[in-house]
Amino acid sequence: MGYLHYLLIKLKFQLIRGISELFQLILIRTRLPGPQLKQAIPGSAPQYASFFFPPSYETNSGQRYPVYIHIHGGGFIGGWTCEDRQLCHYIAQNVNCVVISIAYRFAPEYPYPTGLHDCQAAVKWILQEYQPTKVAIGGLSAGGTLALGMVQLFENTFSSVIAAYSVYDFSRGSHHLFKEQNPLVRNMFHEAYLLNTKDTDEELRNPLLSVRYIPASQLPESVVIIAAENDPNIKDMELFGKRVTQHRPLAIYKLYPGAIHGFMNIPDFLLPKKLKDQKWDAFNLMTNELKRVLVSS
Repeated sequence: MGYLHYLLIKLKFQLIRGISELFQLILIRTRLPGPQLKQAIPGSAPQYASFFFPPSYETNSGQRYPVYIHIHGGGFIGGWTCEDRQLCHYIAQNVNCVVISIAYRFAPEYPYPTGLHDCQAAVKWILQEYQPTKVAIGGLSAGGTLALGMVQLFENTFSSVIAAYSVYDFSRGSHHLFKEQNPLVRNMFHEAYLLNTKDTDEELRNPLLSVRYIPASQLPESVVIIAAENDPNIKDMELFGKRVTQHRPLAIYKLYPGAIHGFMNIPDFLLPKKLKDQKWDAFNLMTNELKRVLVSS
């Protein structure tokens, strides 16, 4: 990629980030409960992580809690730790667990695997600092892809992993609906994220990148895959969901007919009734499974 082309991509994403930030400020942050704490996690991304505590939580009490680690989406090029504040707050309140939404650096300035390594450092700190009774991880869109990467880097650590409308395959083996077949320029988000990735099967099928190729043995017993029918990666979601449910009897694959990519991020008042109902069904699906594996079992 030439330097001029890189600059154009960078400017394009800076504009997207600016518009997204304005959307966040006007429509989300002023209407929904925010995190009780923001702080940068040592050794991870310099941005703040967002902490959501359950009603029973008392600072410095010494009581250990289950923890759900959340990773936000944003196409690997943007996003904020408090953008999923409605979901994170809901989980903390209803599961009685600590929810920590972690930060990572973005492409194209920091392409793969920087974001993955930032999440790895954040998870390591959380495990040491909070010493959770049990821990689960998940995310929306790009966050779900990164969460499935964490499952591999911290094998036998997580009681559950959740991925909602995520990217599963960056290789030529993907069954995506994009017109462009070249993985490195399939769309502008992939192009930015794969900036330093070689166009070889070995690199593009690496399970840390293309999580569709994770060995089933590395997944926890509890896996939740949420799919949106009108998503360009829907076929990869279906393939991954089918494989996981075959190897993990307790795994859940839920397809939402007519749903669009990102439907769980959209404020309620902007959603038609069907999508709003689907959003809250997905919220409850995640919450009930986390309650089962973190608290009840």
